[in-house]
Amino acid sequence: MLKVYRKRLLIGLMVLLVVFALFFLFSIIDLNRGIPLIGMGIPYMVENYLIIILSVLGMIKSLHELIKVEHHQ
Repeated sequence: MLKVYRKRLLIGLMVLLVVFALFFLFSIIDLNRGIPLIGMGIPYMVENYLIIILSVLGMIKSLHELIKVEHHQ
């Protein structure tokens, strides 16, 4: 039972890592194009840099959790 939970957790964390990477990539592309990614009503540069920073933090946290789960056997 625990192995099933661990496998699902690893898959979920990897999917989350890919989602954060996609947000990061799309935000950089939209920053270069000069348009906001989401359109929250703030300047596009502030919005895209905020998304980039939060995506990097999310990727770091996801990697940290992946490492914790992988080394906890």
